[in-house]
Amino acid sequence: MSFITDALGITGQDEPDYSKMEFQPYSISGPTGGVNWSGKSGTVNLSPELQSLYARFTGAAEEALPSYDQTKFATDISNYGKGLFTQGMNLDTQGMTSDYYNRILAGLQPQREAENVSLANTLFSQGRTGAGAGVEGGYVNPEQFALLKAREQANADIYLNAEDRARAIQSDTLSKALGYYGMGQELKYQPYKTVAGLMGTGVDLANVNAPYVGYGIQAGTGASQAGANIVNAQQQYADSQMGFWGDLIGGAATVFGGASKPWFLS
Repeated sequence: MSFITDALGITGQDEPDYSKMEFQPYSISGPTGGVNWSGKSGTVNLSPELQSLYARFTGAAEEALPSYDQTKFATDISNYGKGLFTQGMNLDTQGMTSDYYNRILAGLQPQREAENVSLANTLFSQGRTGAGAGVEGGYVNPEQFALLKAREQANADIYLNAEDRARAIQSDTLSKALGYYGMGQELKYQPYKTVAGLMGTGVDLANVNAPYVGYGIQAGTGASQAGANIVNAQQQYADSQMGFWGDLIGGAATVFGGASKPWFLS
């Protein structure tokens, strides 16, 4: 090269540093740990305190898993409930009503016999044993008719109570059956809910520094863009300089006879 090109510094311009344009994510750290990048690989690290908590929660989740005996016990309770439900559905409420009704009447029989004797003695002592009146198509003593009507109403009430009692027994049996079945299901699956909660807390702790990944990428992107701007500025400056000297050299070549290469560039 000639002394002119050396003096003007045409060949002395630095090549743009293209490494500034390379994307390199930043390692970010904080009180909970951070994210470290090595080339294209990133590692999320927890602080010692969070590492200890993570280990405790995940360890507790494993310990909370139900044993075989626990699961079998829960299954046995559920099966008992299912059997009791079938028993309740198959209860003979009509037979239970009749049985209870008859037992109540049998218990009242001595009392009613005493009432019959008492009424007969009263009528005899008053000389009204044969007295009667036409009632509902028949001929009966008024006092005896009143007693029989009262007993008929009492018997109807006793039967209704017996029917309600049978239905209440069936309803109570079915309610207990559902309770036992539900209890067994709860005992069977509640441990897994506990495990899920403990494990979820551990996973949440493990992901607490996940946002740092984005922060590091954003910082790396910003630095890469800034480096690209610097390289572009350097390139534009170099291009403008070369354009200026190129025009000057081209003009000089024309003045000196259109030679393809001026003597001062040789």
